[in-house]
Amino acid sequence: MSPTIVALIMLAVVVGCILWNKIPMNFVMFVVPVICCFLLGFNIQEASGFILDQINTVMASAGYMLLFGLVYFTMLTETGLFEIIINKMIGLLGKKINVVVIMVMTTIISCVAYLTASMSTAYLIVFPIMIQLYRRYQINREYAFIICQTGLSAMCFLPWGIGVVNSAMMAGVSPEELAGASVPWGLCFIPAIVLQWIYFAFMHKKRVGTLGLPANADGSEITFEAKEENPNARPKLFWFNLFVFVCVVVALAYFKVPSYIVFIAGSIVTAMVNYPKDFGAIWNKAGATFFN
Repeated sequence: MSPTIVALIMLAVVVGCILWNKIPMNFVMFVVPVICCFLLGFNIQEASGFILDQINTVMASAGYMLLFGLVYFTMLTETGLFEIIINKMIGLLGKKINVVVIMVMTTIISCVAYLTASMSTAYLIVFPIMIQLYRRYQINREYAFIICQTGLSAMCFLPWGIGVVNSAMMAGVSPEELAGASVPWGLCFIPAIVLQWIYFAFMHKKRVGTLGLPANADGSEITFEAKEENPNARPKLFWFNLFVFVCVVVALAYFKVPSYIVFIAGSIVTAMVNYPKDFGAIWNKAGATFFN
């Protein structure tokens, strides 16, 4: 059978399974390519060789970085580092908050949250904090999602992000090299973000009449809903974890130390200092991110 036809069949089946949403995608993404390999006339030994070669290519080019990068940033999120940074930032603003400040905060918090390279984690950090402000100032909550998504897009050059990892693997370059080349298009989002702030502020003022607290809004202090207590949070070790995080960034960006070594070291130090009595449990929890 023609490779082109088989490729089109494979694409159609995978897209169909995504839309149908009845079969686990991990199963589909493994079984369908293997069946297509058989349709092209390859036997099971040859198919196995293709699979192992591809796995080795992925792991050598980006897999080890992704493995320990996900472990490190999951661990860092568990310590509560990012939440503390965001809450401190909100506390510094105090009564200076208005609609424009809220939108700027949404962008900054989104960028900080996406250092984990996980959109799901970023959403879980951004929206519980910001949506109450959007409600109180009567800002269209659709703006929150659009602004957050644009901020995340501007940060998608991170070398440990899955988009850069996949693209680097297909292009045959290192994720760090591709990430460095991608910074300029990440910066291209800045004018779009600023224009969003201006446009949404204009639309809000036109609808509500003010960029400040609406006249009919509750004048009490903002109190955020208490989250379920995280047993892994380590607020007393905030400065230590921040120092390690800065060292990780400097080692990656300035000294160009191989990323997997940096993330291995960061993960080990973070686990041993934050969870000295049961560091195995945090490794198991963080490692599940990679297996997904």
